[in-house]
Order: sequence, then structure tokens, then C-alpha cells
Amino acid sequence: FSRLYPLHFATLVFVACGQAVHVYLTKTEFVYGFNDPFHFLLNLAFASSWGFNNGFSFNGPAWSVSVEILLYGMFFVVCRQGMARAAVLFALSFGVGGVVSTFNLPLGNGIACFFAGGLAFRVFAALVGKESNERALFLALALASVAWVLTALSAGGIVGFPAGKFGFVPRLFPIYVLYPVTLIAAALAESYWRRGRKLGFLGDISYSLYLIHFPLQLAAVLLLVKSQVHPSIFYSRSFFILFFVVLISLSFASHTYFEMPLQRWIRGRFAVDLPRPLMVAERMPVAK
Repeated sequence: FSRLYPLHFATLVFVACGQAVHVYLTKTEFVYGFNDPFHFLLNLAFASSWGFNNGFSFNGPAWSVSVEILLYGMFFVVCRQGMARAAVLFALSFGVGGVVSTFNLPLGNGIACFFAGGLAFRVFAALVGKESNERALFLALALASVAWVLTALSAGGIVGFPAGKFGFVPRLFPIYVLYPVTLIAAALAESYWRRGRKLGFLGDISYSLYLIHFPLQLAAVLLLVKSQVHPSIFYSRSFFILFFVVLISLSFASHTYFEMPLQRWIRGRFAVDLPRPLMVAERMPVAK
């Protein structure tokens, strides 16, 4: 809650106000149309994609964060009951995720991916720091490379191979093979070479980038509509570069001066101070 909700609330209020201005100026809503009080309450409760909604609303990309919150709740219950074993994680990912996806695809895929990620972490934790770490790393890189080639061939993503000719990769292949082995390979590579930490700030602002990009689009459209600038400017390279410069700058400022201070305040005010076990990254030996 302390990490995700402050920015979610701020962007929700901003988009609600921005959509009202957009409707006033253009008589239409911008991209997402379900911006009524009911959907506002769903967004306010972080429940915009739990199956009660009629479609995307307000800051539409927050749908995935809504699913994420529900998954955190499930994960808390699983851990609280002492069931965070590999077999349980697999059953939740493959069984529950598969069933739920038949009537709520975003939530079902979220469950499948989330607990497949838990299994990937268990594999990573078992491999990292071992004497065979280097061999495990190169094996993971090889498996990830093969998985990407198979996926590209199946989708016709390689020049000379038409789509469908190699349609042997099942729909769930990315969730249970491609993504996990790629993440394991990347995590092992970082633990071995320790080079990726210099790019850690990109991970820090990734949530900000994700939630701010649509409000920034809305603000840009409102500014140009008010200024009566022709929409063709959106197709210019200069505008594209400017948009991302502003987005990254806003995201960095939001993370540093808004999200983290509020996170510390919320945790300082409400969190219970409990002993914390060492994280896997803190137990890892420094590579020679």
C-alpha cells in the first residue's frame, strides 16, 4: 500500500480532473470512456480490474496494478498459512490461474504469471551462490535463447519464416517457459557480474513511468487542444523525444520527492517493526 497507493491516488485524481476538462473542450472522453462515479470508486479501492468493471477507466494502465494488489493479498494468505512450497505455487499458477483466465483473462494471467514468478525465484535462490553458479548461468542463458528463438519462429518473428509455419509453441509457453527462464538468466547474470546495479534507477522509476505516461498524454492533448495546435505534431520525432524526456524527468522527481517520502511516512506511522530476515541478494557472495 505504501509503495503503490500514493501515486495511484494522485494520478487517479489528475486524470479525473483532466477528463472533465477534455469533455468540456471536445465533448468526448480521451481513450478510456468509463469515467463515472462507480468506476471512480473501483479505482479508489484498487479494484478496477477485479471483474466488477465495464471496461478500462480513468488512468487505464492502473488495471494491472489492481490485479497486482489482489495477487499480493493471495500471496500473503499463502505465506501466512505456511503453504509457499513449490507444489502449491505451481498449483496456484497452472491450476487456479488457468481456471480464472477462462472468465477473467487479466486476473487469470496475473495469477499464472505471479506464482510462476514465485517458482522462478525458488529456482534462482537454489542456484545463486553455489559453486556451480557459473554453469547454471550459462545453462539458463542457453535455455532462454532457445525459448526466444522458438517463440520468434512460432510468431513469424524471424525474417524468412512466415507466421504460423512454426506454430508449435503453445499459448502458455511464454508464461511457464519463456518468461521464467529469461528472468532466472538475468538474475543469475546480475548476481555473477554485478554490472546491472548501475541501471537500478530504471527499476526504481518503472512504476512511476507506468502510471504517469497516460496522465502526461492527457495533459499534452489538453495543452494542444487549448492552444489549437494541429494533432499532426504528435507524429513528429521531436515531440516523441520531448515526451519521453519529460516523462522520465517527471518519473524521477515523483519517485524521489513524492513516492518515497510518503512511503517512509506511511511505514513510520503504521508499520510494525519486526525482525527482518536477510534477503537473498544480501546473502550472495561477491563474485571474484
